[in-house]
Amino acid sequence: MKKNNPKLLEEFYAQHVETIYRYFYYRCLNKSTAEDLTSESFIALAEKINNGAKIDDATKYLHGIARNNWNAYLRDKYNLKVVYTDGIEDLAVSVQHDAQEWADTPLEARASKFINRLPKKQKEVAHRRLILKQTNKEVAASIGADNNYVKVTFRRALRSLERLIETDSQEAEQ
Repeated sequence: MKKNNPKLLEEFYAQHVETIYRYFYYRCLNKSTAEDLTSESFIALAEKINNGAKIDDATKYLHGIARNNWNAYLRDKYNLKVVYTDGIEDLAVSVQHDAQEWADTPLEARASKFINRLPKKQKEVAHRRLILKQTNKEVAASIGADNNYVKVTFRRALRSLERLIETDSQEAEQ
């Protein structure tokens, strides 16, 4: 696709907008979110083209932008941490209590509490990486897997741990 050709970009938009919209809509099931992500994807493509980027296959490039936008949306959505309290006094008491509880418990014990609740494969990799402090290569050698498997499984374990910790803290608040 060439720079400064609005008609070609409009035709490309008309040809691909429905596909990109459906990609987002089927993932989030929210019309306005899907529309926003769709427009962000096309805007990003238009900016790349206007900045002179050489794009051989604009369709593949657009799908890559859409995938990256979806991943960024999920990161933003699930990294939001909101604390609800009735008043500032409740917050101060809660923070003080949590800080004391965590300070009195060794780090390995705190981590093990959640690691033991992970699925079997994630539990093994997370235990070796976080508790035994092994490198990815050491874990791979000890469990007979390749390095990439360890990286992916550890990343999944960390995400699972985040969800477990968040769920635990929400249950504690209730």
